Amino acid sequence: MKTCDVCGNDIPVAARRCPFCESLQSASGSAARSGASGTARGVVSTLYLKQDLPTVAEAVRQLVLSLTGLRGTRTRVVKVVHGYGSTGKGGALAPAVRRELRALLAKGWIRGFVPGEEYSEFGAGGRALLERYPSLRGSFRSDRENPGITMVEL
Repeated sequence: MKTCDVCGNDIPVAARRCPFCESLQSASGSAARSGASGTARGVVSTLYLKQDLPTVAEAVRQLVLSLTGLRGTRTRVVKVVHGYGSTGKGGALAPAVRRELRALLAKGWIRGFVPGEEYSEFGAGGRALLERYPSLRGSFRSDRENPGITMVEL
C-alpha cells in the first residue's frame, strides 16, 4: 500500500488514480508523511499527524516541529491531517492542534488556518485560500468540509 498524494488514504501501490478522491497519482509513488506538491504560488505539503496514533502532546510537538521546518522552504500551505476521532463525536487531537495553531497565529509564525469543516467555497477563509492557491482545487473535492483536516497557510 501507498498513501494517496491528495487525500492521504491508503491505496494500492500500482494505483494510477485514487479510488477515494479520484486524483491522479505521481509516477514516483506516494507522498511521504510530509508529502509535497507544487502550486502556482508555492508548494502544498501534507502533514499526517494521526498516522502512528500519537498522544496529543506528541502530535502537537510534531506539528510545531514540522511547521517550523517548513517555514524556510517554498511550502506555503500545509494540509494537516489530524483525523476527527473514531467515535464520530470528535477526538482530542483536532481541538489541541487548532489551539496550538491559534497560538502560532498570535505569535506571527503562520499567516492563518482554516478548519476543514469551514474549508468550502462558501466560507470566507476557504474561499480566500482557494483564490490565493488555485491548485488547491485539485484536492478540493476530497478536502471540502472535512473535519479531519486543517489547512494552514505559512
